[in-house]
Amino acid sequence: MGSGRRARLRSALRCHDLAQGLVHRVSTSRSRRPIPSRPLRFRMEQEGLTTKDLLPIFKTRARASEIMAKKRRHNLPMIRRLHAQLSNPIECLVQNYKLKKPGVAVHSRHR
Repeated sequence: MGSGRRARLRSALRCHDLAQGLVHRVSTSRSRRPIPSRPLRFRMEQEGLTTKDLLPIFKTRARASEIMAKKRRHNLPMIRRLHAQLSNPIECLVQNYKLKKPGVAVHSRHR
């Protein structure tokens, strides 16, 4: 076997290994559950909405901002409104996910 042929074979094997790694990465990334803010952000981009436009769903700008930044979780009334008004899938909205800062208070105080 000539040295040129060996080099081509090595190059083909490297490409094969790279492609195999990419296929594995894509297949495992698709199995991850989406974070509820991602489909919401995608829907906002599709319809040209801003955080201010979400006030009827989240009730306050601060709460909308916290949810989009993953500092607060959706509650059941929010999930219902998101599904009804933006047609976000409920399966995605009810998924559990990690908050950005675990020590941050996630419930507002009502007295």
